[in-house]
Amino acid sequence: MFGESNYDLVLSFLRNRGLDPSRPAYVALDAIQYAPNVPSIVKYLYDASQAAGQPSIKFILTGSSSF
Repeated sequence: MFGESNYDLVLSFLRNRGLDPSRPAYVALDAIQYAPNVPSIVKYLYDASQAAGQPSIKFILTGSSSF
């Protein structure tokens, strides 16, 4: 899903999987080197939650340093 270029679809995907924007949330992503849009999507989602005055989404990102 994080390969999607429409970032609102990513947010909808997370909401459909139980993300409640009115509560703090943690999203963990592994192997982010395989989805080049991840940094942009993460920034968009974080900024959108901040701008809406909602508790922010926190991200845990991991990837291979040898990639």
